[in-house]
Amino acid sequence: MPLEKESFLDVYLRYTSRQESPEMFHLWTGITVLASALGRKCYIDRGYYQLYPNIFCILVAGSAKCRKSTAVNIGVKLLEGIRSTKVISGKITPEKFIQEIYEAKEGDKAPPAVLVHSSELSVFLTKQSYGEPLIYLLTDLFDCPETWTYKTKNKGEVHLRDVFLCIIAATTPDGIAKGIPPSALHEGFFSRVLTVYQADTTRRNAFPELSPEEAADYVTLKQTLNKLATLQGEFTLTNDAKDWFRKWYDIHMATPVSDKRLEGMMGRKHDHLLRIAMILTASWGLTVIEPDHLEAALMTLETLEKVAPAAFSQMGGSELAEHIERAKTILRHWRRLIRSEFLALT
Repeated sequence: MPLEKESFLDVYLRYTSRQESPEMFHLWTGITVLASALGRKCYIDRGYYQLYPNIFCILVAGSAKCRKSTAVNIGVKLLEGIRSTKVISGKITPEKFIQEIYEAKEGDKAPPAVLVHSSELSVFLTKQSYGEPLIYLLTDLFDCPETWTYKTKNKGEVHLRDVFLCIIAATTPDGIAKGIPPSALHEGFFSRVLTVYQADTTRRNAFPELSPEEAADYVTLKQTLNKLATLQGEFTLTNDAKDWFRKWYDIHMATPVSDKRLEGMMGRKHDHLLRIAMILTASWGLTVIEPDHLEAALMTLETLEKVAPAAFSQMGGSELAEHIERAKTILRHWRRLIRSEFLALT
């Protein structure tokens, strides 16, 4: 089912090009939405395990001008009507979360892919009593287990099979530091997350209205996503792609991680790279991964890695961290201020 002219992601970036959120937010939202449509029926055989194209993605920005929630909502809206994907939003207990996944299955059909959608991550991963158990659930389900059992308080054991889980959410550096349980940061959850940070956006659109061309792109996106949701089977690497990945892997695994906050994510970078390559390949309606797909996936990941540390800038327990980040934001925007002007803004 190769697409003739443009990939899904090409059209998606053009469709969102006049919306004010940074292009990087739209790219990763589009990647995660497409991953959710592909689901567990697409995979790469890694010998000892199968790798599925599921993505845990969190958009992080301190400025309201970045329109994090808008970027997320634009992408998630495209999944409406795709029955093979279930979207779960809002605050939820672990038991209710598992029950919604369990009840989404229709008869003998394969269970749908699940996308957790949260405009504010700290609402979903609340510090209330059920927040930390939910962290453990998400961490456990990231590997898309064939069978999985959860013991509820009132309904006994719930058995899930063929789980496929994605996350698209948004928050601020302050939200990560203060609004998310410490277990999310220290128990492996964030090593599975691709954290997309942007300090600001250069896009401005006081009166956002869809042009006829953008309206046509929206229709194309809906139709294309419905087609791509039918893709299934093994994604394979050409021999050249295997050679490329093998050389890159050997270099990557021998390279020390310079930022400890990214150590977990970097330890999983090889799998993240293959997931992104699978999604970029599927964006064209293809299932054979070429070296170009791997190179594009690597560039996409490395762009993310350069900015990701800023998402964790307010971690570390310093009472001054929030004020320091506020000062940095002001100076990035104004470039040059006299002391009295700076103090007035802070």
